[in-house]
Amino acid sequence: MILHLQKSIIHEVDGVLPDHWDKVTINIEIDFVDDEIVVSPKNKYFIKDKSYELRLGIDITDSFKELREMMKKNDVQHSAWTICDLEILSDGTFNYKFSYGEPPRLASLREC
Repeated sequence: MILHLQKSIIHEVDGVLPDHWDKVTINIEIDFVDDEIVVSPKNKYFIKDKSYELRLGIDITDSFKELREMMKKNDVQHSAWTICDLEILSDGTFNYKFSYGEPPRLASLREC
């Protein structure tokens, strides 16, 4: 089920990209700040090594939240990741990397 959701996210991302692209990098932070779930995405896509900003729609962001919750339920310690790095190549290969530490962009919100 988790792999299905991961592939669904990739399909959703592909749907917001231009016709020809080489690589997508997504760095999304999700955590609780002041008792509210906060999402901070930083995303780019590349065409011939030139980077462009990629805006994720609410549906894609919600899919990342769903993935986080699903993985938390399946985790032995019920830990939720706080940072997801996703790289998608135009040939269809992809790599997810999850971190559980303090998300840097969201940490700055806590200091205010």
